[in-house]
Amino acid sequence: MPIKGASQMTYKEILLEKYKKMDSFENVDLFRFDQAGIDEETPLHIASYRGDIDDLITMLGTNVDVNVRGDIGNTPLHNAALKKHKEIVLALLNAGANPTIRNDYGDSAIDFVMGDDVENLKAILLSAMGA
Repeated sequence: MPIKGASQMTYKEILLEKYKKMDSFENVDLFRFDQAGIDEETPLHIASYRGDIDDLITMLGTNVDVNVRGDIGNTPLHNAALKKHKEIVLALLNAGANPTIRNDYGDSAIDFVMGDDVENLKAILLSAMGA
């Protein structure tokens, strides 16, 4: 049986290979985007933190736990809010991310957007919280 070449791989498979090469997933048999690496972060967390919308959209289409908790209890939504990635925040909320989840320090995603809120993320998150 021939080995699949890159041209025969799906975007999901290519994306998994991309994340497998990261130090966070060294010695981890990564097969899901909500699977934690050695630092307890998932590919979902990393894409949300970096603002990789194309990666995130692909991940969200694979039946992942959008509220998966990583190191210190942060969710991908926490990471997106921290980095003020509006497009990522909206994609996560549309996929069912819970904006009321608090991390190990008692912070929800909205706590990360206080102060300099040029993207109006506070209003978006308040609306998602029903406030």
